[in-house]
Order: sequence, then C-alpha cells, then structure tokens
Amino acid sequence: MKNLCWMVIVSTALVFSSSKSLAQTSGILVFSVSGRGPTYIEGAISYFRVRSGNSRWDERTVSNSEIDRFSLGPGDYELESYVRPCNGTCKALDPPSDICRAKLSIQAGETLYAVRNQTPRGNCTLAISTKAPAAATNKLMPR
Repeated sequence: MKNLCWMVIVSTALVFSSSKSLAQTSGILVFSVSGRGPTYIEGAISYFRVRSGNSRWDERTVSNSEIDRFSLGPGDYELESYVRPCNGTCKALDPPSDICRAKLSIQAGETLYAVRNQTPRGNCTLAISTKAPAAATNKLMPR
C-alpha cells in the first residue's frame, strides 16, 4: 500500500511539473474581432489561422463577441483571418473572403493580442500588440 501511495504522489508531481514547464515554453496569442464588416444577409463565420513556414499550424472560428487563443511555441508565425459568408444555418459556406494577414514573433511566456479590425467595405487589418485591447474583456472561449 505504501508503494502505491508513493507512485500516486510521484505521478501527480510529474503531471504538475510537465504542465508548468509546457506553460513556460509556449506563448499565447489571444485573438478577437472588432468593427462591423459588410452585412451578410444570412450570416458569416470569422476564421483565424496560424501558419509556421509553409504549413498550417491551427485554425479557429469566433463570433464578433468572442475571443479565443492559440498556444504557440516560440518562433515566427503568420496569422491569417477571413470570413466565410453562409446560408441561414451556415451549413453551406461560401469561399473565404475579406482576407487579412500579419506576421508575428512570439517568445516563451509571452502573451500577444491580435484584433481583426473589420470595415463596412470588407477591408480588414490585423493589429498585433502586447497590450490587451478592450475586446479582451469579453468572455474568453474555454479550452
């Protein structure tokens, strides 16, 4: 019984240790949408995609009232954001439109904030900062 208790304690310590070291070796990129883009009669979904080199690293969707995040290893990345207009239920999506991109570098332990600034004409920009924008006070999506 003592050996079993010892194994549980050691296993638990290893899990917490590895979680802590993972957090110290990655950075966080928080992203959100700001502004009002073109009015899509039946709706649209906003996408954020992170690329490292020539490969896609991860992709997520958000609505105008949400923020989300990527956990990234230290390095150089390209963030791409676009919308896909859709029918009323958004089961059928149109091709990507209103595309904007930004390059970023992230360090271990660093948090960066990316905001997709949308205009009524469909133009957009991605602003990357170390300071949290007002949109970051909205609810962060659980991960």
